[in-house]
Amino acid sequence: MVTLFVWLKSGTILHPRPRAVISSLVMRLKKGNVLLFSFGLVSVWLFIIVLTPAPDATHKSSYHRELMADLKARHDSVTKPVGDEKSHKKVKMKADDTNLVDSHVKISQKRDKRKKVNEAGHFVPKKVKVGDKVSLKSSKNETKPVTVQWEANLAVLHKAKTKAAYTKLWKKAASWVQSDQINLPGAEELGSILHGMSTAKIKKADIGYKGTQLKARLVLEGGQMVVFKPKWYRRDEVMTGNPYSGKDRHNGEIAAFHLNRILGFNRAPLVAGRRVNLLTEVFPVATPTLNATFTSQNNNTCFYGKCYYCKPSDPACAEGDIMEGSLTLWLPAKYTLQRWKHPWARTYRSSKKARWEEDDAYCDEVKKTHPIERQRLLLDIIDTAVFDYLIGNADRHMFETFEADEDPMLLLLDNGKSFGNPYWDEGSILAPVKQCCIIRNQTWTILQEFKERGLSDAMRQVLSHDPVSPVLSELHLQALDRRLIDISEAVNVCITEKGQAVLM
Repeated sequence: MVTLFVWLKSGTILHPRPRAVISSLVMRLKKGNVLLFSFGLVSVWLFIIVLTPAPDATHKSSYHRELMADLKARHDSVTKPVGDEKSHKKVKMKADDTNLVDSHVKISQKRDKRKKVNEAGHFVPKKVKVGDKVSLKSSKNETKPVTVQWEANLAVLHKAKTKAAYTKLWKKAASWVQSDQINLPGAEELGSILHGMSTAKIKKADIGYKGTQLKARLVLEGGQMVVFKPKWYRRDEVMTGNPYSGKDRHNGEIAAFHLNRILGFNRAPLVAGRRVNLLTEVFPVATPTLNATFTSQNNNTCFYGKCYYCKPSDPACAEGDIMEGSLTLWLPAKYTLQRWKHPWARTYRSSKKARWEEDDAYCDEVKKTHPIERQRLLLDIIDTAVFDYLIGNADRHMFETFEADEDPMLLLLDNGKSFGNPYWDEGSILAPVKQCCIIRNQTWTILQEFKERGLSDAMRQVLSHDPVSPVLSELHLQALDRRLIDISEAVNVCITEKGQAVLM
């Protein structure tokens, strides 16, 4: 009543009717509440901005601990034992990985209806047992029976189950490494060793050893170290841009190893494909350094490791928890590697060309440093140029040899920048062949043999045995035959100009 009297005296309520007086009073109260609420909201907002501290490393580590706890909880919920091989068989690949059908494949099917083709558009190779003979069609439609040794020795004769059995396999592989080879031609244990690489229990996991590309170091049952390279791309994905663009292709490592065997080089370390469960096989045995790079995206387990180009925003991700990749067998510890700059290395700068790109007589200078009369290195470089042209690897700016050898061989390491673009043949890779005009007679003979019989047929059959088959798309297999013709033409030009002296 006092308040009402004051308002009446001040002239606030002038209307004679009581309803009007009450309505005016309610409006006044509503305006006051709105102002009070606004003032409170602004005060809280200022308090949060001014007084709340910025997140620090403790908050970040707290987030990571939560992530690790989540991964561990998921791991603990898995009922299968670590390394259970049966769990991998239930994994379904994405359609993009298997359905690689394209117009090129369909045309090939029409041309040769005698070959069986699976639902994914890939030719189904005839399985070859040890000692069997198969027929490969030549360009003249002649059937030539040959013993396919490079496929026959992929038969798994012994499946290791114990630590001692795995150790025996790794020692056998180490015994093959000599000053002139890494793998033994025709060794019947090869299939068992590759199978062991794809199935042995992972005992330890750590970040990769230096380099620009993401990889991890794993230790398998029996103490064998391997390098794991993860899958980044679909089989039919095409790398565009520079001939060395893109990340390492794990399937390129697998295919390059087997091509190295087929051509008789035997200078590439053993490689096998494998699907790894990051949650049950890697996470429990990983070092804190590697575990710190684990993350999760769209319910997929990922890791980004440590390397020159590795970063948290660009991890390699599994399909769920299953990650496909390649395993490369680590060379025996007693062999120390020496690293050299490749004489035909690129500058990797568009504004500056290397000397070999402007001087056709460049090989004469190389011969002074590496005389073919006393060293094998230049002929190894020629073989490597042939090899790299076939796989499309334009990134061999360095190479390694065994340090202790007086006349060392060139090792075919790091072949991941291969099989990127089946439509593009990088002619500059053949510069050593064209400028030096020399090639080993043995290499030339093998190339001519596969030119007639079909290099793609041989690779298709061999790669069908790998656990992550199909390793290459049909387009990449066809590119091998096309590029082999280019190599043959380049050598024939040299033979025409210089005669049989080209063949060493």
